[in-house]
Amino acid sequence: MPKRWGDGALSLVRLWSLREDALLEIDRDLGTAVVVSERGETHLDDVGGVVGESLHRMALGPIAPGNVLPPRHRDGGGEWERFGAALDRLGGVVVHSLAGNDSRLLLSAVPVEADAAFELPLLQPRDEVRLSRYAALRAGDGEMLLESPLAPYQVRLHRHLAVKVVAGLGSAVAVVDLAAALRVARPVVTDLVAYLVASGAVLRGRADPGGVTRFAEDTDPVLARWTRHDLLFHVSTRRGRGDGPAGAVYPLAGCTPPPPALRPRPGPAVPLHRPDRPDEGGPPLFATVEAVGRPAGERRGPVAAVPTARLLGELLFRTARVRSVGETSGFGSPPHEVSDRPHVDRLGLHELEVYACVDRCEGLDRGAYHYDPAAHALVRVADPDEWFDELLDEVRAAVSAADRPPVLLVITVRTERASWVYRDIGYATALAHTGALQQLLHLVAGALGLAPLVPPLEPGEVADRALGLDWLVETAVGGCALGYAERRGEEVPAGQVPFDAP
Repeated sequence: MPKRWGDGALSLVRLWSLREDALLEIDRDLGTAVVVSERGETHLDDVGGVVGESLHRMALGPIAPGNVLPPRHRDGGGEWERFGAALDRLGGVVVHSLAGNDSRLLLSAVPVEADAAFELPLLQPRDEVRLSRYAALRAGDGEMLLESPLAPYQVRLHRHLAVKVVAGLGSAVAVVDLAAALRVARPVVTDLVAYLVASGAVLRGRADPGGVTRFAEDTDPVLARWTRHDLLFHVSTRRGRGDGPAGAVYPLAGCTPPPPALRPRPGPAVPLHRPDRPDEGGPPLFATVEAVGRPAGERRGPVAAVPTARLLGELLFRTARVRSVGETSGFGSPPHEVSDRPHVDRLGLHELEVYACVDRCEGLDRGAYHYDPAAHALVRVADPDEWFDELLDEVRAAVSAADRPPVLLVITVRTERASWVYRDIGYATALAHTGALQQLLHLVAGALGLAPLVPPLEPGEVADRALGLDWLVETAVGGCALGYAERRGEEVPAGQVPFDAP
Protein backbone atom coordinates (compact mmCIF):
# COMPACT_ATOMS: atom_id res chain seq x y z
CA MET A 1 0.00 0.00 0.00
CA PRO A 2 1.52 3.41 -1.00
CA LYS A 3 2.42 5.81 1.75
CA ARG A 4 0.31 8.85 2.34
CA TRP A 5 1.86 12.32 2.56
CA GLY A 6 3.27 12.65 6.05
CA ASP A 7 3.62 8.91 6.66
CA GLY A 8 7.09 7.65 7.40
CA ALA A 9 9.76 9.56 5.47
CA LEU A 10 7.31 11.83 3.62
CA SER A 11 7.27 15.29 5.23
CA LEU A 12 7.29 19.00 4.45
CA VAL A 13 10.17 21.47 4.56
CA ARG A 14 9.87 25.23 5.00
CA LEU A 15 11.80 27.38 2.49
CA TRP A 16 12.46 31.07 1.93
CA SER A 17 13.44 33.08 -1.17
CA LEU A 18 13.24 36.60 -2.57
CA ARG A 19 10.76 37.74 -5.21
CA GLU A 20 12.09 37.40 -8.74
CA ASP A 21 12.06 41.17 -9.26
CA ALA A 22 14.16 41.83 -6.13
CA LEU A 23 17.81 42.80 -6.58
CA LEU A 24 20.18 42.20 -3.65
CA GLU A 25 23.49 43.97 -3.11
CA ILE A 26 25.61 43.00 -0.08
CA ASP A 27 28.66 44.82 1.26
CA ARG A 28 30.35 42.04 3.20
CA ASP A 29 33.03 44.36 4.61
CA LEU A 30 30.45 46.66 6.21
CA GLY A 31 27.91 43.92 6.91
CA THR A 32 25.15 45.84 5.12
CA ALA A 33 22.76 45.01 2.30
CA VAL A 34 20.32 46.81 -0.01
CA VAL A 35 17.29 45.12 -1.58
CA VAL A 36 15.72 46.96 -4.51
CA SER A 37 12.34 46.10 -6.04
CA GLU A 38 9.39 47.93 -7.58
CA ARG A 39 8.28 48.51 -4.00
CA GLY A 40 11.37 50.62 -3.31
CA GLU A 41 14.64 50.11 -1.45
CA THR A 42 15.25 48.42 1.89
CA HIS A 43 18.56 48.93 3.69
CA LEU A 44 19.74 46.28 6.14
CA ASP A 45 22.48 46.43 8.76
CA ASP A 46 24.18 43.62 10.66
CA VAL A 47 23.84 41.06 7.87
CA GLY A 48 27.40 39.87 7.65
CA GLY A 49 28.58 36.28 7.81
CA VAL A 50 26.08 33.46 7.49
CA VAL A 51 23.04 35.79 7.49
CA GLY A 52 24.42 37.59 4.46
CA GLU A 53 25.14 34.25 2.81
CA SER A 54 21.58 33.11 3.47
CA LEU A 55 20.17 36.25 1.85
CA HIS A 56 22.51 35.77 -1.11
CA ARG A 57 21.22 32.25 -1.63
CA MET A 58 17.61 33.42 -1.24
CA ALA A 59 18.15 35.74 -4.19
CA LEU A 60 19.03 32.67 -6.27
CA GLY A 61 16.06 30.53 -5.21
CA PRO A 62 14.27 28.88 -2.26
CA ILE A 63 16.54 27.75 0.57
CA ALA A 64 16.21 26.06 3.93
CA PRO A 65 18.17 28.39 6.23
CA GLY A 66 19.04 25.47 8.47
CA ASN A 67 21.42 24.38 5.73
CA VAL A 68 23.33 27.65 6.09
CA LEU A 69 22.72 28.98 9.59
CA PRO A 70 24.15 27.21 12.65
CA PRO A 71 21.81 25.25 14.96
CA ARG A 72 19.32 27.41 16.87
CA HIS A 73 20.66 26.40 20.26
CA ARG A 74 23.88 27.63 21.85
CA ASP A 75 25.83 30.17 19.78
CA GLY A 76 23.51 29.82 16.78
CA GLY A 77 20.68 31.72 18.46
CA GLY A 78 22.12 35.14 17.60
CA GLU A 79 22.39 34.32 13.90
CA TRP A 80 18.80 33.12 13.79
CA GLU A 81 17.61 36.28 15.51
CA ARG A 82 19.46 38.45 13.00
CA PHE A 83 18.08 36.36 10.13
CA GLY A 84 14.53 36.72 11.47
CA ALA A 85 14.97 40.48 11.85
CA ALA A 86 16.14 40.71 8.22
CA LEU A 87 13.10 38.74 7.04
CA ASP A 88 10.80 41.07 8.98
CA ARG A 89 12.35 44.12 7.28
CA LEU A 90 12.04 42.47 3.86
CA GLY A 91 8.45 41.24 4.30
CA GLY A 92 7.25 42.65 0.96
CA VAL A 93 9.84 40.72 -1.07
CA VAL A 94 10.19 37.43 0.86
CA VAL A 95 8.52 34.37 -0.69
CA HIS A 96 7.47 31.64 1.74
CA SER A 97 7.39 28.11 0.30
CA LEU A 98 6.66 24.57 1.38
CA ALA A 99 8.36 21.59 -0.23
CA GLY A 100 8.43 17.86 0.23
CA ASN A 101 11.63 16.27 1.41
CA ASP A 102 12.19 15.41 -2.24
CA SER A 103 12.90 19.17 -2.67
CA ARG A 104 9.91 19.67 -4.98
CA LEU A 105 7.84 22.73 -4.09
CA LEU A 106 4.17 22.27 -3.14
CA LEU A 107 3.17 25.91 -2.79
CA SER A 108 4.68 29.37 -2.53
CA ALA A 109 3.18 32.48 -0.92
CA VAL A 110 4.39 35.46 -2.97
CA PRO A 111 3.89 38.91 -1.38
CA VAL A 112 1.82 41.42 -3.33
CA GLU A 113 1.88 44.17 -0.70
CA ALA A 114 4.91 46.17 0.38
CA ASP A 115 4.27 45.58 4.10
CA ALA A 116 3.17 41.94 3.82
CA ALA A 117 3.71 40.01 7.06
CA PHE A 118 3.65 36.21 7.06
CA GLU A 119 2.55 34.85 10.43
CA LEU A 120 1.89 31.12 10.64
CA PRO A 121 -1.05 30.29 12.90
CA LEU A 122 -0.91 27.44 15.39
CA LEU A 123 -3.80 25.35 14.08
CA GLN A 124 -5.61 22.81 16.21
CA PRO A 125 -7.20 19.65 14.73
CA ARG A 126 -10.78 20.87 15.32
CA ASP A 127 -10.16 24.41 14.03
CA GLU A 128 -12.52 25.19 11.17
CA VAL A 129 -11.14 26.88 8.06
CA ARG A 130 -12.66 28.14 4.80
CA LEU A 131 -11.72 30.00 1.66
CA SER A 132 -12.45 33.71 1.73
CA ARG A 133 -15.54 34.47 -0.32
CA TYR A 134 -13.37 36.99 -2.20
CA ALA A 135 -10.75 34.38 -3.14
CA ALA A 136 -10.38 32.99 -6.66
CA LEU A 137 -8.46 30.07 -8.10
CA ARG A 138 -7.12 30.48 -11.64
CA ALA A 139 -4.53 29.08 -14.02
CA GLY A 140 -1.26 30.88 -14.58
CA ASP A 141 1.99 29.86 -16.28
CA GLY A 142 1.40 26.12 -15.98
CA GLU A 143 0.23 26.09 -12.37
CA MET A 144 -2.76 27.17 -10.32
CA LEU A 145 -2.86 30.50 -8.50
CA LEU A 146 -4.93 31.32 -5.43
CA GLU A 147 -5.65 35.03 -5.00
CA SER A 148 -7.84 37.32 -2.94
CA PRO A 149 -8.04 41.12 -3.16
CA LEU A 150 -7.89 41.14 0.65
CA ALA A 151 -4.82 38.90 0.88
CA PRO A 152 -1.28 40.29 1.07
CA TYR A 153 0.02 37.17 -0.70
CA GLN A 154 -0.65 35.35 -3.96
CA VAL A 155 -0.33 31.60 -3.49
CA ARG A 156 1.19 29.56 -6.30
CA LEU A 157 0.10 25.94 -6.10
CA HIS A 158 2.90 23.95 -7.67
CA ARG A 159 1.59 20.42 -7.13
CA HIS A 160 -1.73 18.64 -7.25
CA LEU A 161 -1.77 17.97 -3.51
CA ALA A 162 -1.89 21.72 -2.77
CA VAL A 163 -4.71 22.19 -5.29
CA LYS A 164 -6.68 19.35 -3.64
CA VAL A 165 -6.37 21.02 -0.24
CA VAL A 166 -7.62 24.36 -1.63
CA ALA A 167 -10.51 22.63 -3.42
CA GLY A 168 -11.59 21.10 -0.12
CA LEU A 169 -11.99 24.52 1.52
CA GLY A 170 -15.09 25.71 -0.33
CA SER A 171 -17.08 25.45 2.89
CA ALA A 172 -16.10 25.49 6.54
CA VAL A 173 -14.31 22.29 7.54
CA ALA A 174 -12.20 21.17 10.48
CA VAL A 175 -8.56 20.50 9.69
CA VAL A 176 -8.79 16.91 10.90
CA ASP A 177 -11.89 16.25 8.78
CA LEU A 178 -10.23 17.75 5.70
CA ALA A 179 -7.24 15.46 6.16
CA ALA A 180 -9.49 12.43 6.48
CA ALA A 181 -11.52 13.40 3.38
CA LEU A 182 -8.35 13.84 1.31
CA ARG A 183 -6.67 10.74 2.77
CA VAL A 184 -3.61 12.84 3.57
CA ALA A 185 -1.81 12.75 6.91
CA ARG A 186 -3.04 15.44 9.26
CA PRO A 187 0.39 17.09 9.89
CA VAL A 188 0.80 17.68 6.16
CA VAL A 189 -2.70 19.13 5.76
CA THR A 190 -2.16 21.25 8.87
CA ASP A 191 1.06 22.73 7.47
CA LEU A 192 -0.49 23.44 4.07
CA VAL A 193 -3.58 25.04 5.58
CA ALA A 194 -1.45 27.11 7.96
CA TYR A 195 0.39 28.57 4.94
CA LEU A 196 -2.92 29.32 3.24
CA VAL A 197 -4.24 31.07 6.35
CA ALA A 198 -1.01 33.08 6.68
CA SER A 199 -1.39 34.15 3.03
CA GLY A 200 -4.81 35.66 3.78
CA ALA A 201 -6.78 33.69 1.17
CA VAL A 202 -8.08 31.15 3.72
CA LEU A 203 -9.88 32.14 6.90
CA ARG A 204 -9.70 30.60 10.35
CA GLY A 205 -13.02 30.56 12.15
CA ARG A 206 -13.62 31.55 15.75
CA ALA A 207 -16.25 30.01 18.02
CA ASP A 208 -18.83 32.43 19.42
CA PRO A 209 -20.17 32.09 22.99
CA GLY A 210 -22.70 29.59 21.72
CA GLY A 211 -20.00 27.38 20.22
CA VAL A 212 -20.88 28.27 16.60
CA THR A 213 -17.91 28.98 14.33
CA ARG A 214 -17.98 32.46 12.76
CA PHE A 215 -15.73 34.00 10.10
CA ALA A 216 -14.85 37.66 10.54
CA GLU A 217 -15.45 38.75 6.93
CA ASP A 218 -19.07 37.53 7.05
CA THR A 219 -20.07 40.18 9.59
CA ASP A 220 -17.61 42.96 8.68
CA PRO A 221 -19.73 46.10 8.00
CA VAL A 222 -17.00 47.63 5.83
CA LEU A 223 -16.65 44.58 3.59
CA ALA A 224 -20.43 44.44 3.26
CA ARG A 225 -20.17 47.56 1.08
CA TRP A 226 -18.00 45.78 -1.50
CA THR A 227 -19.02 43.13 -3.99
CA ARG A 228 -16.39 40.59 -4.97
CA HIS A 229 -16.20 41.99 -8.51
CA ASP A 230 -15.77 45.62 -7.44
CA LEU A 231 -13.15 44.78 -4.84
CA LEU A 232 -11.21 42.54 -7.22
CA PHE A 233 -11.22 45.19 -9.95
CA HIS A 234 -10.16 47.93 -7.56
CA VAL A 235 -7.27 46.02 -6.05
CA SER A 236 -6.04 44.27 -9.19
CA THR A 237 -5.56 47.57 -11.02
CA ARG A 238 -3.36 49.06 -8.32
CA ARG A 239 0.40 49.03 -8.54
CA GLY A 240 2.25 46.10 -7.05
CA ARG A 241 -0.63 43.62 -6.91
CA GLY A 242 0.28 41.73 -10.10
CA ASP A 243 3.03 39.35 -11.14
CA GLY A 244 5.29 42.06 -12.53
CA PRO A 245 5.63 45.78 -13.15
CA ALA A 246 2.40 47.69 -13.81
CA GLY A 247 1.64 50.90 -15.65
CA ALA A 248 2.96 52.12 -18.98
CA VAL A 249 5.47 49.31 -19.53
CA TYR A 250 4.38 48.43 -23.12
CA PRO A 251 3.92 44.70 -22.36
CA LEU A 252 2.96 43.77 -25.94
CA ALA A 253 5.62 45.82 -27.73
CA GLY A 254 7.70 42.76 -28.57
CA CYS A 255 4.70 40.63 -29.56
CA THR A 256 2.44 42.79 -31.73
CA PRO A 257 2.89 46.01 -33.73
CA PRO A 258 1.52 49.17 -32.11
CA PRO A 259 -2.19 49.65 -32.86
CA PRO A 260 -2.93 52.70 -35.03
CA ALA A 261 -4.01 55.89 -33.33
CA LEU A 262 -7.15 55.99 -35.47
CA ARG A 263 -9.72 53.24 -35.85
CA PRO A 264 -10.07 52.14 -39.50
CA ARG A 265 -13.10 53.73 -41.13
CA PRO A 266 -15.84 51.09 -41.66
CA GLY A 267 -17.61 52.85 -44.55
CA PRO A 268 -18.50 56.13 -46.28
CA ALA A 269 -18.67 59.22 -44.10
CA VAL A 270 -21.21 62.01 -43.55
CA PRO A 271 -19.27 65.28 -43.06
CA LEU A 272 -20.21 67.30 -39.97
CA HIS A 273 -20.33 71.03 -39.32
CA ARG A 274 -17.06 72.65 -38.25
CA PRO A 275 -17.08 75.91 -36.27
CA ASP A 276 -15.28 78.75 -38.07
CA ARG A 277 -13.28 79.67 -34.97
CA PRO A 278 -12.79 76.71 -32.63
CA ASP A 279 -11.38 78.97 -29.92
CA GLU A 280 -14.32 81.41 -29.89
CA GLY A 281 -18.04 81.34 -29.27
CA GLY A 282 -20.16 80.00 -26.46
CA PRO A 283 -20.54 81.17 -22.85
CA PRO A 284 -17.56 81.50 -20.48
CA LEU A 285 -16.39 78.29 -18.81
CA PHE A 286 -17.46 79.17 -15.29
CA ALA A 287 -20.95 80.11 -16.44
CA THR A 288 -21.21 76.80 -18.28
CA VAL A 289 -20.09 74.83 -15.24
CA GLU A 290 -22.71 76.54 -13.08
CA ALA A 291 -25.48 76.07 -15.64
CA VAL A 292 -24.94 72.40 -16.40
CA GLY A 293 -26.77 70.21 -13.92
CA ARG A 294 -29.36 72.80 -12.95
CA PRO A 295 -33.06 71.91 -13.26
CA ALA A 296 -34.48 72.71 -16.68
CA GLY A 297 -36.55 75.63 -15.46
CA GLU A 298 -33.47 77.39 -14.07
CA ARG A 299 -31.42 77.19 -17.26
CA ARG A 300 -30.52 80.30 -19.19
CA GLY A 301 -30.61 80.31 -22.97
CA PRO A 302 -32.34 78.00 -25.43
CA VAL A 303 -32.45 74.22 -25.10
CA ALA A 304 -32.93 72.16 -28.26
CA ALA A 305 -36.08 70.04 -28.26
CA VAL A 306 -34.52 67.77 -30.90
CA PRO A 307 -30.78 67.92 -31.64
CA THR A 308 -29.61 68.89 -35.11
CA ALA A 309 -26.72 67.51 -37.13
CA ARG A 310 -25.12 70.95 -36.99
CA LEU A 311 -25.19 71.09 -33.19
CA LEU A 312 -24.05 67.47 -32.92
CA GLY A 313 -21.16 68.29 -35.24
CA GLU A 314 -20.10 71.24 -33.11
CA LEU A 315 -20.33 69.14 -29.94
CA LEU A 316 -18.10 66.39 -31.33
CA PHE A 317 -15.71 68.93 -32.87
CA ARG A 318 -15.14 70.61 -29.52
CA THR A 319 -14.82 67.41 -27.49
CA ALA A 320 -13.54 64.44 -29.50
CA ARG A 321 -11.95 65.48 -32.81
CA VAL A 322 -8.33 64.71 -33.69
CA ARG A 323 -6.24 67.88 -33.83
CA SER A 324 -3.07 66.08 -34.87
CA VAL A 325 -1.47 62.63 -35.16
CA GLY A 326 2.20 61.92 -34.64
CA GLU A 327 4.71 59.34 -33.50
CA THR A 328 6.37 59.29 -30.14
CA SER A 329 9.18 57.40 -28.48
CA GLY A 330 11.42 58.03 -25.56
CA PHE A 331 11.57 57.43 -21.82
CA GLY A 332 11.77 53.71 -22.58
CA SER A 333 8.72 53.59 -24.87
CA PRO A 334 8.92 52.01 -28.33
CA PRO A 335 7.81 54.11 -31.31
CA HIS A 336 4.03 54.28 -31.67
CA GLU A 337 1.32 56.63 -32.89
CA VAL A 338 -0.29 59.17 -30.59
CA SER A 339 -2.91 61.83 -31.20
CA ASP A 340 -3.97 65.17 -29.77
CA ARG A 341 -7.66 65.68 -28.96
CA PRO A 342 -9.60 68.11 -26.75
CA HIS A 343 -10.29 65.73 -23.86
CA VAL A 344 -7.92 64.65 -21.10
CA ASP A 345 -5.74 61.61 -21.83
CA ARG A 346 -2.51 60.09 -20.54
CA LEU A 347 0.40 59.70 -22.94
CA GLY A 348 -1.68 60.66 -25.98
CA LEU A 349 -3.11 57.15 -26.07
CA HIS A 350 -6.72 58.13 -26.87
CA GLU A 351 -8.10 54.61 -26.85
CA LEU A 352 -11.72 55.82 -26.71
CA GLU A 353 -14.18 55.94 -29.61
CA VAL A 354 -17.54 57.74 -29.83
CA TYR A 355 -20.69 56.43 -31.50
CA ALA A 356 -23.98 58.26 -32.03
CA CYS A 357 -27.18 56.23 -31.72
CA VAL A 358 -29.65 58.55 -33.44
CA ASP A 359 -33.37 58.22 -32.80
CA ARG A 360 -34.40 61.78 -33.74
CA CYS A 361 -31.89 64.29 -35.08
CA GLU A 362 -32.58 66.90 -37.73
CA GLY A 363 -30.33 66.20 -40.71
CA LEU A 364 -29.48 62.58 -39.82
CA ASP A 365 -31.31 59.34 -40.53
CA ARG A 366 -32.21 57.04 -37.65
CA GLY A 367 -29.43 54.52 -36.92
CA ALA A 368 -26.01 53.98 -35.34
CA TYR A 369 -22.97 55.99 -36.46
CA HIS A 370 -19.26 55.90 -35.64
CA TYR A 371 -17.58 59.26 -35.21
CA ASP A 372 -14.44 59.55 -37.36
CA PRO A 373 -12.42 62.05 -35.28
CA ALA A 374 -9.80 62.73 -37.97
CA ALA A 375 -12.24 63.48 -40.79
CA HIS A 376 -14.81 64.96 -38.37
CA ALA A 377 -17.54 62.88 -39.94
CA LEU A 378 -20.11 60.25 -39.02
CA VAL A 379 -19.92 56.78 -40.55
CA ARG A 380 -23.06 54.65 -40.46
CA VAL A 381 -22.28 51.28 -38.83
CA ALA A 382 -25.68 49.74 -38.13
CA ASP A 383 -29.34 50.09 -39.00
CA PRO A 384 -31.92 50.23 -36.21
CA ASP A 385 -32.76 46.75 -34.93
CA GLU A 386 -34.01 45.14 -31.72
CA TRP A 387 -30.69 45.75 -29.95
CA PHE A 388 -30.69 49.41 -31.02
CA ASP A 389 -34.23 49.87 -29.71
CA GLU A 390 -33.45 48.01 -26.49
CA LEU A 391 -30.42 50.22 -25.83
CA LEU A 392 -32.47 53.41 -26.12
CA ASP A 393 -35.29 51.89 -24.09
CA GLU A 394 -32.86 51.00 -21.30
CA VAL A 395 -31.75 54.64 -21.10
CA ARG A 396 -35.37 55.82 -21.13
CA ALA A 397 -36.24 53.45 -18.27
CA ALA A 398 -33.10 54.34 -16.30
CA VAL A 399 -34.06 58.02 -16.14
CA SER A 400 -37.84 57.42 -15.91
CA ALA A 401 -38.44 59.36 -19.12
CA ALA A 402 -41.57 59.16 -21.24
CA ASP A 403 -39.63 58.67 -24.47
CA ARG A 404 -36.29 57.52 -25.82
CA PRO A 405 -33.36 59.93 -25.94
CA PRO A 406 -33.16 61.71 -29.31
CA VAL A 407 -29.41 60.97 -29.49
CA LEU A 408 -27.33 58.68 -27.30
CA LEU A 409 -23.57 59.03 -27.53
CA VAL A 410 -21.85 55.76 -26.63
CA ILE A 411 -18.19 55.74 -25.59
CA THR A 412 -16.18 52.59 -26.29
CA VAL A 413 -12.62 51.53 -25.54
CA ARG A 414 -10.31 49.89 -28.05
CA THR A 415 -8.68 47.40 -25.72
CA GLU A 416 -5.72 46.80 -28.03
CA ARG A 417 -4.62 50.42 -27.55
CA ALA A 418 -4.91 50.23 -23.77
CA SER A 419 -3.25 46.81 -23.36
CA TRP A 420 -0.37 47.58 -25.74
CA VAL A 421 0.79 50.45 -23.51
CA TYR A 422 -0.42 49.55 -20.03
CA ARG A 423 -0.05 46.45 -17.89
CA ASP A 424 -2.68 45.77 -15.20
CA ILE A 425 -4.07 49.33 -15.27
CA GLY A 426 -5.11 49.59 -18.94
CA TYR A 427 -8.83 49.12 -18.39
CA ALA A 428 -8.85 51.26 -15.24
CA THR A 429 -7.08 54.03 -17.19
CA ALA A 430 -9.68 53.76 -19.96
CA LEU A 431 -12.47 54.21 -17.40
CA ALA A 432 -10.74 57.31 -16.02
CA HIS A 433 -10.52 58.70 -19.56
CA THR A 434 -14.20 57.86 -20.06
CA GLY A 435 -15.18 59.98 -17.07
CA ALA A 436 -13.10 62.88 -18.37
CA LEU A 437 -14.74 62.66 -21.80
CA GLN A 438 -18.24 62.38 -20.29
CA GLN A 439 -17.65 65.52 -18.25
CA LEU A 440 -16.44 67.44 -21.30
CA LEU A 441 -19.39 66.22 -23.37
CA HIS A 442 -21.74 67.27 -20.59
CA LEU A 443 -20.25 70.77 -20.34
CA VAL A 444 -20.10 71.49 -24.06
CA ALA A 445 -23.51 69.98 -24.77
CA GLY A 446 -24.99 72.13 -22.02
CA ALA A 447 -23.32 75.23 -23.47
CA LEU A 448 -24.81 74.38 -26.87
CA GLY A 449 -28.31 73.91 -25.44
CA LEU A 450 -28.38 70.15 -26.11
CA ALA A 451 -29.73 69.18 -22.67
CA PRO A 452 -27.14 66.51 -21.79
CA LEU A 453 -27.66 63.69 -19.33
CA VAL A 454 -25.22 60.97 -18.32
CA PRO A 455 -27.43 57.88 -17.88
CA PRO A 456 -27.09 56.11 -14.51
CA LEU A 457 -26.09 52.85 -16.17
CA GLU A 458 -23.29 51.46 -18.32
CA PRO A 459 -24.18 50.62 -21.93
CA GLY A 460 -22.99 47.03 -21.51
CA GLU A 461 -23.66 44.10 -23.82
CA VAL A 462 -26.74 45.67 -25.41
CA ALA A 463 -24.65 48.57 -26.76
CA ASP A 464 -21.98 46.18 -28.05
CA ARG A 465 -24.61 44.26 -29.99
CA ALA A 466 -26.35 47.38 -31.26
CA LEU A 467 -23.05 48.69 -32.62
CA GLY A 468 -21.87 45.31 -33.93
CA LEU A 469 -18.80 45.19 -31.68
CA ASP A 470 -16.70 42.24 -30.58
CA TRP A 471 -16.48 43.17 -26.89
CA LEU A 472 -13.07 41.55 -26.47
CA VAL A 473 -11.70 43.94 -29.12
CA GLU A 474 -13.80 47.05 -28.46
CA THR A 475 -16.47 47.46 -25.83
CA ALA A 476 -18.89 50.13 -24.58
CA VAL A 477 -17.93 51.77 -21.28
CA GLY A 478 -20.04 54.94 -20.98
CA GLY A 479 -22.49 57.28 -22.61
CA CYS A 480 -24.17 60.67 -22.75
CA ALA A 481 -27.78 61.28 -23.80
CA LEU A 482 -28.70 64.46 -25.67
CA GLY A 483 -32.11 66.12 -25.66
CA TYR A 484 -33.21 65.26 -22.13
CA ALA A 485 -34.11 68.10 -19.78
CA GLU A 486 -32.44 67.69 -16.42
CA ARG A 487 -34.92 67.02 -13.63
CA ARG A 488 -34.23 67.07 -9.91
CA GLY A 489 -37.17 65.42 -8.21
CA GLU A 490 -39.73 66.96 -10.58
CA GLU A 491 -42.83 64.92 -11.38
CA VAL A 492 -43.49 64.38 -15.09
CA PRO A 493 -47.19 63.98 -15.96
CA ALA A 494 -48.11 60.80 -17.79
CA GLY A 495 -47.64 61.06 -21.54
CA GLN A 496 -45.52 64.20 -21.35
CA VAL A 497 -42.13 64.06 -23.08
CA PRO A 498 -39.55 65.62 -20.75
CA PHE A 499 -37.66 67.60 -23.42
CA ASP A 500 -37.27 71.35 -23.23
CA ALA A 501 -38.67 73.41 -26.07
CA PRO A 502 -36.53 76.12 -27.68
